[in-house]
Amino acid sequence: MAGFMRLTVWAEEGLAFNDAEAPRSETPDEVSELAESIGMRYWANYTAPGYMDRTDTCGPFTSALEAARECAELFGDLEEKGSPDRVELANVIREIRAARARAVS
Repeated sequence: MAGFMRLTVWAEEGLAFNDAEAPRSETPDEVSELAESIGMRYWANYTAPGYMDRTDTCGPFTSALEAARECAELFGDLEEKGSPDRVELANVIREIRAARARAVS
């Protein structure tokens, strides 16, 4: 999927982890607790920028990481080490973790 389709993760409140920050909180654990306490749910799919093509939506999940991993497992090609889908998943996970780190600071 990678290359043409892009893995996108978002929350019901409209936060997209490819270009927005996570909810503000003190620690990553508190971010997860906050998400659960207010009913925040995360979703993911692969989309084709500029086109209407997209995969089925995966979710809801209580964390962005769960949503990204499940969508990549269902629709990505993760078998081959170094595959574009594995690289893209790693990049999305890095973005999610960076958003969490910004939320903590």
